[in-house]
Parts: sequence; structure tokens; C-alpha cells
Amino acid sequence: FPSHDRVHLTSKESRLDLLVKLHDGTLIDIEVQSSREAHFVRRSLYYTFQMMGSTLSKGDSYENLPSLAGIYIFDDVVFPSLAEVHSSFQLRRAIPDDSFRLQPNLLRLDFIELPKISSLNPTENPLFSAWVHFLAANSAEELELVAHSIPEINQLVGELNKMSADKEFID
Repeated sequence: FPSHDRVHLTSKESRLDLLVKLHDGTLIDIEVQSSREAHFVRRSLYYTFQMMGSTLSKGDSYENLPSLAGIYIFDDVVFPSLAEVHSSFQLRRAIPDDSFRLQPNLLRLDFIELPKISSLNPTENPLFSAWVHFLAANSAEELELVAHSIPEINQLVGELNKMSADKEFID
């Protein structure tokens, strides 16, 4: 997985890159950032495809290639013409435009634009709404309010607190 320059903790810019491997072998690149960068979508695709580069050895079957996903959460509007907070993209046939998917689980890119939260209707999807508010929390008070509203978020905050207190895990 690509290494990225570490950002000083006191800088206004932040980026958190995680590589997650699911039980079925799916690889997920998760990025959280607060600053606008040129060519963000192209960079996201590059990181997502780069995950696949080291998964096969000489002689391995292509069927062993993992499914790929990218989850990109940022404090900027990248798709101004789209109203949704969450946009998900997959490979589909363009000609004819019949929405036929090319191996539906092969590649998925999800973009979450935090500035669009105000347009989110929490009653449509309360868990997703809580996740978005959790990610956009600007204070410990906001974080606790979201955590207490949804059991899954409350459990996550508890686990994050445990990990934060574990020096070995942090290293």
C-alpha cells in the first residue's frame, strides 16, 4: 500500500489513510481529509488500483485478485452538481446505458462530502446520518451526543477510546 507523507498533528490539513482487508479478501482504502487537493478523484483511483498491484505472485490465477473499494470522506464539495452527501460509483456498461454491472462487487468507490450534511434527512437512514455526523463532529460534546444516539456509534467510540489508550496498538 502506498506510503503517504505524515502530516504534523498541529497542521490544519489532515489525512488518515487506512487499508482494510475483509474476511472475503476485499481490500478497502479509507481516506479522511480536510483539505482540497487537485485531482482528488484521480488520486483516489490511483490509490485504490494500487492496492491490487501486490496481491498476485507469478503463476497466481487472476481469479484470486481481490475486490476493491475506496471510501473517501472529506470536508469539501467535490461533486457540486450532486446533492447527495454520499455518492457511490461502480463499473457499469455505458453503451448501451442499461446499468448492466461488470462484476458488481469488483470495484466500488464511495465519496462522502461532509459540507452537504445540512441536506441530509436523518429519518431516511438514521444510521448513515449518525455516521456522517460522527465524522463531522467538531468537538468532544458533539461526538458524545452522536455516540449516545445510536448504539453502533456508541460502541465505536468505546473501542476508539480503548485503542487510544493502548500504546502498543498506537505504535
